Amino acid sequence: MRHQVTSTLPSYLPVRRLEPLTAADCEEALSQDGPQRLGPTQREHAAAVAERHPCRLQCAGEAWFRALEAGAGRDRVEDEFRDLSDQVCLGASWPSTGEQRR
Repeated sequence: MRHQVTSTLPSYLPVRRLEPLTAADCEEALSQDGPQRLGPTQREHAAAVAERHPCRLQCAGEAWFRALEAGAGRDRVEDEFRDLSDQVCLGASWPSTGEQRR
């Protein structure tokens, strides 16, 4: 189900739909230097769980960083990802039936 915020107030800002990031864009975003670096498998998992959505990709990367700091694995990542994306990416999903976009 797609969530939309509606208002009776006039909007002066154009509405822009975010497109899925390319695989190369996901790789570049998740390969940036930082205190921790994600390995290829972790980057691939983050891009897949985020369905290449820009906001959700940031949450997936952060979930991996938190899990690595805690010495935890993929299960922790998916729990962290759900919590983060629910808080940060309000309604950020593709208009699909839950299938991953390619």
